[in-house]
Amino acid sequence: MTQTATGQNQVKSFARGLDVIRSFSGSRPRQSLTEVAEATGLAPATARRSLHTLISVGYAGTDGRDYWLTPRILDLGFSYLSS
Repeated sequence: MTQTATGQNQVKSFARGLDVIRSFSGSRPRQSLTEVAEATGLAPATARRSLHTLISVGYAGTDGRDYWLTPRILDLGFSYLSS
């Protein structure tokens, strides 16, 4: 897990979710839960919770085996560009 802040002000679950997002790439657009867990160094249960949170807010999708990011993930970059 990538950590740049420590202490009481850090929301670890948010940092883990960002790690999950960053695990996807042009060479890994679809991944299994095991692949996401290995790429992020997270426990599979933690990776699963992050993935299902991303699915519930529309940033990821699944077919029951593989996971992928949806085009809605571009909203995150657009927020930066438009600020």
